[in-house]
Amino acid sequence: MRRKFKYWLLFLLGICIFIPFFVFSIVVHVVMAGFSIFGVLYAGSFLGCFIMYCYLLYRSVYKGTKPKYPIIPPEGRTDIYFPRTNIPRPIHEDVRRYSKFFKIKKKKKYDRRRKVKKKS
Repeated sequence: MRRKFKYWLLFLLGICIFIPFFVFSIVVHVVMAGFSIFGVLYAGSFLGCFIMYCYLLYRSVYKGTKPKYPIIPPEGRTDIYFPRTNIPRPIHEDVRRYSKFFKIKKKKKYDRRRKVKKKS
């Protein structure tokens, strides 16, 4: 199931579950019993639960997925780490080979350490 479809399906399910309770509590506590702070807080608790549900839904559907490494390496040729083999690609090898893609911070320190390691 695609992420967008899964997200919107579960979002609509959340609307069907939480919003009727929110609307019902608004109708009962605010309209019928008159305006009261406790009625607003009670209705706000349902709205807060819905917002928390939406946040957790977003985290689980979009943020919970494993980031996929590019299928084709920057050279343009496939290698043994192609997704069909299910072998994880060692990131340290790519950092060494393609350092400009990984934006090494503090480049001067990195170059000095590299020179010292080469000397010894």
